[in-house]
Amino acid sequence: MAEAARIAAPEFFVRPFIPSSDTKIPSLLSLVLHTENLNPGTRSFIKGVLAMLGKSTGVHKILPTEEPEGLAMAASISPREQEVLRLMSAGLSSQEIAERCFISASTVKTHIENIFHKLDVNNRMQAIAQARILDLI
Repeated sequence: MAEAARIAAPEFFVRPFIPSSDTKIPSLLSLVLHTENLNPGTRSFIKGVLAMLGKSTGVHKILPTEEPEGLAMAASISPREQEVLRLMSAGLSSQEIAERCFISASTVKTHIENIFHKLDVNNRMQAIAQARILDLI
């Protein structure tokens, strides 16, 4: 999220940060604002986006009750890994996921291993449960 803000700030490209529904974007932006070493332009950009969203820049007012580690974990899951998680939660096998995503079964296996590591789980059921807790699926 910090890197996305750094890239978007010079052009004030706010669209990716404006949620289409209830998301954790304001929480993640607040977390970045309060934990990352940002240049003044990026810091100002994030404050502006939070103001557009009607959120205070105070971390205690924006962050939900989840631990910041959970938010960071959710942010580290790539879009492809989110897609694999969604398909896993639908009950698809690795081969079925591979066919749907037009990737090899070994690539699916790699994505699943990365998901397990990022969510600190050991199996698909735990991954799905943790993903639901973090609102990833």
